[in-house]
Amino acid sequence: MSDDYRIGEHRGKLVLRTKDERRGWLRTSLGTNDRGLAEARARRIWTARTAPVSERIRDLWPAYVRDRLEEVSRKDRFKATWTALEPHFGHRLGTAITKADCKEYHRSRRAAGKSDSTARTELELLRACLNLT
Repeated sequence: MSDDYRIGEHRGKLVLRTKDERRGWLRTSLGTNDRGLAEARARRIWTARTAPVSERIRDLWPAYVRDRLEEVSRKDRFKATWTALEPHFGHRLGTAITKADCKEYHRSRRAAGKSDSTARTELELLRACLNLT
């Protein structure tokens, strides 16, 4: 189960509990007392609520980061990488990015004084983001 939601009980039924920044904890009935069925429904509801709005990189990136945060030690890496990637790729559709776009990005990062390995790492994270969807 995700840390972003919990399954709880309310009025004799299992509910999906999610945290909203403005309103606090919210409950959504899962319509069952069966724990297995409730977990499946909760996962489906949570996935639908947190799905990217579009196929633009700026919409895909937060979903990728949310998925990866539990598994990485350097959480600050994503913010720095997005700061570099966003001006070049944020407005683009993932399916429209070409090899030539990536080469141009690499050239621009080198011109900005960044190392080859930095640009390569940023492009690898972009690729991972696109492969997740």
